[in-house]
Amino acid sequence: MLAWMQTWFASAAGGWIEPLVNLPWFVLWVGLLLANYGQWRALGLRTMPALVFVYLLGSLPLLNAHVALAGYADLWIATLFGLAVLAWLRWLEQRDRGQLALALVCALSLPLLKLEGAVWLLLFAGVAGFGLLPRRGRRYIFVAMVALLVLGMAVGKLVLPLFGLGWVNIGLHEVDVPVIGKLAIAWHGAALDGLLRCLFAQSNWNLLWWLAPAILIWRRRELRENRSLRLLASLLFAGIGFLLFLFLFTDAARWAESYTAINRLIMHIVPALVTLLALCCRNVDFERLFKPA
Repeated sequence: MLAWMQTWFASAAGGWIEPLVNLPWFVLWVGLLLANYGQWRALGLRTMPALVFVYLLGSLPLLNAHVALAGYADLWIATLFGLAVLAWLRWLEQRDRGQLALALVCALSLPLLKLEGAVWLLLFAGVAGFGLLPRRGRRYIFVAMVALLVLGMAVGKLVLPLFGLGWVNIGLHEVDVPVIGKLAIAWHGAALDGLLRCLFAQSNWNLLWWLAPAILIWRRRELRENRSLRLLASLLFAGIGFLLFLFLFTDAARWAESYTAINRLIMHIVPALVTLLALCCRNVDFERLFKPA
């Protein structure tokens, strides 16, 4: 899809003119920042913190690298997943049906861009569907689902249909993805070192992964009392859990050890993570907080 778009731009320009062919990635980055600012403001975030978090998102080195090195689909996945989350939150808090339709369009477009989009669509649909269940029965349904997953893995017959990936078979010793192949399940300690360096030592994320737990601990009451934020946090924890399983317990550990795909896959959930951090701070009076005594 993205390759065709580049071809269309090149045809319209009369040749492969790099700045014109890669222009959609820059426009997408601008659109991501503007959309986040507008949705955050609509969700009650004040002007100053909204601008601060827009700068936090827009200044991330890896995000900017994907704007400059256009051609990868990861920036598109991150943008669509982030926009789906924002529209979903607008529907949860304001019951805006237009936002619900936007969330569905963005989420359903994910598998069309890249294989990993099927996983993010599954997680998004799972958490969104869980949020629609009656409050009284959620705990029992959650326990039942976990029990079925564990039992399915134990007998080696846990099969999940993922759009774009086929029927994924998950067992105790391997994961069989038709379009990728079989991934053996085993602990990879070296990948943990690569993961920690990627998040906390390298310059790809500035100080985002140091800042995120600090904000979540600071604003834990807001997170605990707001249902929509709890659902978003659950979605992000599910996504992080998937990435940890992929990089630490499968053959994909080599991607973490070589610092290659690990950064690109983490980027997919970063706009949604910044949304969580921003909305956790929407009741903070920043002007008063930073006003000289």
